[in-house]
Order: sequence, then C-alpha cells, then structure tokens
Amino acid sequence: MLATPTKSRQPLRSAWSHEQLIREHAITLGFALDNSMLQTYNSHLQSYLSFCKLHLLNLEPTPDTLSFYIVFMAHHIKLTSVMQYLSGIVNSLEPHFPNIRANCHHILMTRTLVGARKLWGFTGTQHKCALTEDDLLVLLMHPAKDLDEELFNTIVLSTFHALLGLGETTQPDTRSKRTFRKVTLHLSVRLTPTTFSFMLPTHKANHFFESSTILIESRSGLLCPRRPFISYLAARDACFPLHAQLWLRLTGQVPTNSWVVNKMKHTWDSDIGSHSLCSGGATSLALAGTADDHIQAHGHWSSNAYQTYIHNTLLCSSLSSRATQHSTPTCETSLLLFLDLHPLPTSFTIPNFYGHWSHIHTNSAPQHLSMLSLHPTGIEYSTTSSCCMIYITDSTQEKEHSPHC
Repeated sequence: MLATPTKSRQPLRSAWSHEQLIREHAITLGFALDNSMLQTYNSHLQSYLSFCKLHLLNLEPTPDTLSFYIVFMAHHIKLTSVMQYLSGIVNSLEPHFPNIRANCHHILMTRTLVGARKLWGFTGTQHKCALTEDDLLVLLMHPAKDLDEELFNTIVLSTFHALLGLGETTQPDTRSKRTFRKVTLHLSVRLTPTTFSFMLPTHKANHFFESSTILIESRSGLLCPRRPFISYLAARDACFPLHAQLWLRLTGQVPTNSWVVNKMKHTWDSDIGSHSLCSGGATSLALAGTADDHIQAHGHWSSNAYQTYIHNTLLCSSLSSRATQHSTPTCETSLLLFLDLHPLPTSFTIPNFYGHWSHIHTNSAPQHLSMLSLHPTGIEYSTTSSCCMIYITDSTQEKEHSPHC
C-alpha cells in the first residue's frame, strides 16, 4: 500500500476515453522522428536487406551477420557512413528483433569495428569549394531585377554571415520531407538601425524544436547583409503581404534547396554545394582571427564538426600572401610547406620566428597530419596517434613533448 501525504492534492482532471488515449499516444509517437529521418532510416534498412539477400543470409541481425555487413560495406562506403547505417538498421529492426542493440555491443562487433578503423580509418572529408568574400562581391555587382534575385542575394549573404545551413532557409526538394514546423515566419522579423533578426524554428543542433533567434549585424562596405535583407523584405511584402512564410519566391513558394544550389552553380562554379556558404563564412571568420570556440558558438555547432567547415586551402593562401611581404623566411612561410607534407615525415626543416633555419625531429613514425595550429612560441600538430607541440627559440634549440595525447 502506498502512503501519500495527507496534504497532497491533485487538480481535478477529466478522464480520457481509451480511444483518446490510443489516439494521443499514436500522435506523440509519430513526432518522435521526422519524415526525412524516417526515409533515411528506411534507406539504411534496404541496404541491410539487400546485403542479406545477396549473400543468402538470414535476416535476423545476429552478431555474425552484422559484423559481416560491416566488413562488406566498409569496402564500398566510408566507415563513418557504415556506423550511421547501423543506427538506422537498429531503429528499424528493434521492434521485430529486440536483442539487436545487445548484438551491436557484442564483443565480435566491437572487435570488427576496431579492426575496420585500423584498416580504413579516417579517409578524409570531401569538400566543395567554400565561397569567399570576393565571390560575394561578384554577386552584388549586378543589381537584382526581380523578387527571385532579391531572395537569392539575401539568402546567400544571411547564410554566409550567420553560418546557417542552407536547409534552414530553404525546404527539401522531396515533398514528403517538408514540414511547416521548420518554416521561418515573417512575423518573427525584428529590425533595428544596425541589425536584423528572425526566429529559426529549429536548427541542426536542436532536437527539441526550440526556436532560436538569428541576429545578424550590419557591416561597412558592400558586403553588408542588412541592405539586401531590407530590399528583399520590401519586395516580398509588396508581392505577398498576407503570406506567413519569410522566404518566398516570385511563385509564392518557399525556395527549395536545389533551386538555391543551381543558382549558385550558375553564378560561380559547378564545384559549389549546399555547404559552400556555411563553410565560406566559417573560413572567413578563421581568416579574421576569430577563436575556434567563438566560431563553434556562432554556427551553433554542438561538436567539433565545425572544423570540417574551415578550409585549410584558403587559410594557406592567406598566409602565403602575408608571407611574401617579408624578405626573410618566417614561420608562416614554413607553415605552408608543412601543410603539404602528407604523410608527416620523421623530420623536417623550418625557419623560426627569428629567421634561423631549424631542423625538427618528430621522433615518431610517419603519420597523417590531421590538425595544425600556429602559436607565438611554436607549432602544434596532431596526428592520428599523438598531439605534439614543437617549441622554437632564438637559440635554435628545439624541444618536443606530448602534453595531453
């Protein structure tokens, strides 16, 4: 028998019928996963079913079958993608095979994944070209002729400066993946003399659909994002004063992802993708000397994924242009040479801050370089197995240690 305090009182609530409980329960479960995620999980499930059919295996996801699937797929796609596929397979098959999560943590699966990481490991990230501020100037050289061009210019500049994902200002191409919950509304816009803002219903790091305010400041020069936004807003209100959506084309529809990407390729280059805007904005902040944690917070990234959006090629070009202004070799010059060393050699020669040429011994086997940063007293580099700091002094005596790896 449960003992409850005598003063505890519950508010009076009317009882639901059994049918209403079932209906509300089903609606709640239906919101657990987006339609886009459900379609992605279905694609992962089809991959597993095709594998079993191809190799005449039972569909039951035993540790043997799952480990065979990992080995087979790792020869065809990236290992990180195989891990994502497993997540979709578990979500789809768990109602039919309740032990699938336990099988994924089986020792056979664990060792298979460890061996796969050692065999294939990180194969790198394929980047599309990141847009630069010079590219944006090319776009603004020609004035917008209609609402579509006003919209395109505004999306490009707003996404670039706010580090938004293109999917946060557009809608998916597939109709079944669209939802009004993710549409930015016109009534959320706020204007000040120096800023403009709007409410983003959700973003890539938000799993609870809590709205976030995107605040973008104006800046001097031609690349000010506020002027195109004000111009678009006036054109949009003249054409569709009663529509709820903020981003609207001349047809009255929310722009799709492919519509923006196709216009970007037509304007600049075919090697442009949906991440080129966000990547260009993050790289521009890095070139301006913005701290990494500020870039991560600015783009509302919840992990270190922001590092993949910063293009080292553009950083090297900037350092190279600054290095050519010095008559003597500098550490920035050597940084450019160091970035091109793949795999990392056991020793290399660089000039230090004082112009003395120094020979550095890493005392390790060649490793693939994964991260490099320049410090006032030396160079810090990370490989697949260690993280080391090389200190360079005026006496050209170098020392190296592994502080935290």
